[in-house]
Parts: sequence; structure tokens; C-alpha cells
Amino acid sequence: MQCKLFYCMKIAILSTAVAIMSGCDDELSFVNTPPGSIVINGDICDICGGDWVSLSGEAEDPDGDQISYEWAVSGGTLDPADGKGQSVLWTAPAEAGYYKVKLTVTDGIDRKSSYIYVQVMSLFPDIAEYETLTLDDPTVTYVIKGGMAEVPIHSELRIGAGIKIYVSGSSSGLDVEGGALIIEGESGAKVTIGPSECSAEGRWNGISLGNSSVAEITHMNLYSAKEGISLDDAELFISNSNIFDNTKYGINANYTSKAEITDCDIHDNGTGINVSNSNVSVTACILRNNLYAGIAVDQDSGAVEEHNVEITECSISGNEYDGIRVISAAEPVIRQCAIYMNGMPPAGYAIRLLYYKIETVIDAEYNYWGTTDEEEIAELIYDHNDNPILMGTVKFDNYLSSSPVMRGAVE
Repeated sequence: MQCKLFYCMKIAILSTAVAIMSGCDDELSFVNTPPGSIVINGDICDICGGDWVSLSGEAEDPDGDQISYEWAVSGGTLDPADGKGQSVLWTAPAEAGYYKVKLTVTDGIDRKSSYIYVQVMSLFPDIAEYETLTLDDPTVTYVIKGGMAEVPIHSELRIGAGIKIYVSGSSSGLDVEGGALIIEGESGAKVTIGPSECSAEGRWNGISLGNSSVAEITHMNLYSAKEGISLDDAELFISNSNIFDNTKYGINANYTSKAEITDCDIHDNGTGINVSNSNVSVTACILRNNLYAGIAVDQDSGAVEEHNVEITECSISGNEYDGIRVISAAEPVIRQCAIYMNGMPPAGYAIRLLYYKIETVIDAEYNYWGTTDEEEIAELIYDHNDNPILMGTVKFDNYLSSSPVMRGAVE
């Protein structure tokens, strides 16, 4: 009996000791919470090789521990060289491409990392240094910044399939003055020209053609400029291209310019195509969702020479105000088009004459108007019949009962 009692006492003492030890362990244990909420800050938009970029990091430690920062990059150099510090300077590498920027933070016990990829581009070359400059490596992305890239007289710029050109800043763009611009995109590899996704510096200046310059363009995407393509005494031959989201005009042809626009989708601009005292043909194009008009055609009543504008096989629809505006003394020929669902009278019309000063008849026969009711078609047209001050009338006889079959714009 004494043994059993002694044995029970030993077990009781041991159990108490274990309980005491367990209690001590709970009081002494420490669980660290690592830092988190890592943020990498820096102006990393439209970076070129050799540019300096200021990087800074932010992180939070739930335990209130002091945080240390350390940077690493897959290309270029850091200042300080060891990458230690909440803020560092990164010099981007010369070679274009995507580079990893990694920030590691530690509270002295645990480490956490976050990273981003930064695109380094090639600065658009100085074309004046070349008689002919060819850009044909689609793995290289170019950026124009700090002003207009100029194609001077007797120079030629050729841009091959799949090339991307980003334009940074409201003073930047492409200016062709007496030279030649050849853009040779392909169906599955269009040439793209516009601001990068991260750019926030306002609309760029677009492509400007002047001084008898010539541009031949196929399979291009051009977007988000003040004016997409502007011509002053120049020639443009463009096909299978998308021109969109430009503030004023998608294409603006002025001062005895010549343009052949074929199989293009021109949409969501101020005005899709604007023609003033120029010879222009628009064939098999889609002109849609532009703010003021799909096409506006203007000719001075006192112009020395008559200019020809032909609009054929086009779909002109969804423009907020007018499908086609005919101004002053212009006499476009409009055939085999579908002109429908543009702004409704009195806010908008399928065809609207503005400030029209000559007594003539605008040829708009053989088109589809979204209806075959002659009175309804007449209501979609604003001319002398609606306002006697306007001296011109629109002839819409032989209207079509269905939308004509058109070649597909853009391939």
C-alpha cells in the first residue's frame, strides 16, 4: 500500500512539473509576422536604354519592426551598387526588352519579395542620318519622345510588319516633310503607332505629311492622336488599316493633297475623314461612331481647280451627328454605300449640306439608307429642300433596297 501511495505521489509531482514547464513554454514562445504590403514606385513609363529611373519602395510590418530594403535588377545598374536602401537609382540597360525589378524587404527575421517587369524600348532613330532607314525587327519596340521625329526631303523611312512605335508626350509625332514613308504591315502583324498603355502625357501629334511627301501604308493601327494623319500638299495611299480614337480627325487631307483610302476601319474620332480642296477616293471603308461626321468634304467656292472626291462601297453608320457633311462648293460622288443609323434630324443627318454656295446637284444615287421609303430618305438629307439658303440639292434616286455587298474593311 505504501508503494502504491508513493507511486501515485510520483505521478502527481511529474504531472505538475510538466504542466509548469508547458506553461513556461507558452509564455516564452514568439511568432514573428513578416513584413508585407510591398509597393514598388517609380516613373517606369516609356523607358529607353540609358535612362535613369528613381525607384522607391514601401512596406508594412504588423509587429512594428524596422524594415530594411534591398533591390535587384535583371539588367542595367543600380546606385548604390549593392541595391540597399528604400530608394535607389536604376540606369536602364542599352538593349531593349523586358527587365525584372525585384524588391526584397526584411525585418531582421523574415524576408518577403515583390517584383515587376519593366519594358525598355529603343529611342526612335534620327532619320536625317540615313538616306533610307528600315525598321524590320518586330522584337524591338521604339519610342518617339521629346518632339517630332522628322523624315526630311530625299529620305525614306520603311517600317516592317509587327513593329510597335510608342509616342510619348503631346509635342511628339512623326513629321514627313518631302520624304517618303512606307509602312508594310501584314494581316497578322500590323504596324502599331500610338501612346503606350502607361503614358499619361496627353495626345500626340499624329503623322504629318507635307511638302510633296508620299506615304504608302498598309495594315497599320494608329490611335489616340490629336489628328491621326494630316496631309498638306502630300500624297497618301492607305489600305487595310485601323484609325481610331483621334481627337480631331482620323485622316485630314488639305491643300491639293491626294489620297486613296481603301479597306480601312475609321472609327471613334472627332471626324473620320476630312477633305478640303483635295482629290480623295474612299473605297470599301467602314466609317463608324465618329463624333461629328463619318466624312466631311469641303471645297472653296473660289478654288482655281475643281477637286474630285469619290465615296464608294462604304459603310457609314453610327456617327453621332452626320454620316457625310458637304460644305461650301464640294461635289462628292457617293455610290454603293450604306448610310444609316447616323444622328437623327434635326441633330444629325445621313447627308448634311453646310454653308453651301453653288447651285448644283450632289450625286448620291444607288445607296442604301436603312429604309426604302422615299419620304423617310428625304428626311435624312439636309439640303436646299430644307433650307432655301443652301443652294445645292442631293439626288438620291435609284436607292437600294438592302445594304450592298462590300469588300471587308481591314484584313
